[in-house]
Amino acid sequence: MGTDDKQPSSETVRTGGTGNSREQQVKDFLEEYGRVVVRGDGKQVAERWEVPALVVADAGSRAVGSLEEVAAFFSSAGAQYISRGIVGTHPVLQRLEWVTERLAHVDVRWLYLDQTGAERGAEQSTYTLRRDDAGRLRILVALLRDVTPPTSN
Repeated sequence: MGTDDKQPSSETVRTGGTGNSREQQVKDFLEEYGRVVVRGDGKQVAERWEVPALVVADAGSRAVGSLEEVAAFFSSAGAQYISRGIVGTHPVLQRLEWVTERLAHVDVRWLYLDQTGAERGAEQSTYTLRRDDAGRLRILVALLRDVTPPTSN
């Protein structure tokens, strides 16, 4: 417990409602995160994570202990997306819950886009984001939930 008299917010924001600045900050974060992931810019991806972090998927769980691990993992992502005909992504914010002033749970559906902007598959993820001391959002936990394979042309 701190000495701050303010109580944490436990509001839930669903898309389609009235927007607020925190919701827009999360949307902006996700849009930029998607851009750097698809580019395969591991260094820029790592700047959007906080360590230690946790990645959870059907294949297992992995503790991430350094930003270098994040950068190395995502450095090859761009080539993998390009080889599948994916040149962009679009995050669709499905649910956002601020559990404290600094922690948020985010459900997002990532649409995979080809060079014409057509959807070529998707994935569903849930993140726990934490606002750092400088006010920047960072990924603390990533839960990879569902992947829809790319469609053929």
